[in-house]
Amino acid sequence: MIIKNTITESFSHTCVALGFFDGIHLGHQSVINNAVSLSNYKTFTKDNNLNNNLIPTIFTFQQLPDNKSKNTSDILLLTNNERNQLVKQLGIKQVYNVNFNTISHLSPDEFFCKIILNKLKAKKLVCGFNYHFGHTGKASINDLSILCLKHNVDLTVSSAVNFEGHPISSTRIRNEIKSGNITAANKMLGRNFSFTSNVIHGKKLGRTLGTPTINQKIPQNIIKPLFGVYASIVHIDNKVFMGVTNIGIKPTFTSNTPNLETWMPDYNGQELYNKTVKVELIKFIRPEKRFGSMEQLSNAIKKDAIEAKEIFNSMFINNTI
Repeated sequence: MIIKNTITESFSHTCVALGFFDGIHLGHQSVINNAVSLSNYKTFTKDNNLNNNLIPTIFTFQQLPDNKSKNTSDILLLTNNERNQLVKQLGIKQVYNVNFNTISHLSPDEFFCKIILNKLKAKKLVCGFNYHFGHTGKASINDLSILCLKHNVDLTVSSAVNFEGHPISSTRIRNEIKSGNITAANKMLGRNFSFTSNVIHGKKLGRTLGTPTINQKIPQNIIKPLFGVYASIVHIDNKVFMGVTNIGIKPTFTSNTPNLETWMPDYNGQELYNKTVKVELIKFIRPEKRFGSMEQLSNAIKKDAIEAKEIFNSMFINNTI
């Protein structure tokens, strides 16, 4: 897959999915799947020309557009690298992942002509039902439809994908994550919400409790779930382990920096320091709590592990892992 961080000219005509695509949730997947299907893409030939019609392409941004949020700190659902990996799995062959500020000043007409037509060489466009574009996001689907008709570009608008009677959106998913309703968030994402980061050294207090943990920092700009304990799935070297993950500030030990701390009762392998580990959250167990003694904390963690194990095993039985 080709990834472009600047707006250079595409070497061939494209079918472009438009949007920010934070989370690549089920609604986003509908848009992207339409773009892949409509491109009729097959493969590259040896001389880098296409033996078919269009390159399935995404045009998106490195940061949340200003018209969607004035505060882009700690709210994203995916890192750019994770987003790229997911769209590649869906069949996208070219990603424009550009700095929003480089085009934010463009009027709708300028964005369409200078970027969509001249740089992306788009012959087909696909977007969601609520797509907006141009300076301050003032242009709507109707405006896009008029421009496409004028310049002979096919436009496909994907309908909303609903969950519990309402359209799935990144905002809804963020709100569920912040509320600890990770189960609903995962259903809307179509996969488990996760963190992927390096294992770092902690205070090694878990070892004294008989519950040795791995410690990880939450990636920069990624949303922080409701502080508490979660049943989790941990991926290590193509194997999965049941985890009990605490997200928060560890009030018993008066830590000030939120982090991710996971105990895997069934893991007996080597130390994981500096290794990149993926932790998926599957269900909220309880809020963070200050305990009066180390013994109380140890007993609580072991009780959490029993519940997490039941949740983990039920997912295997239902073939959802």
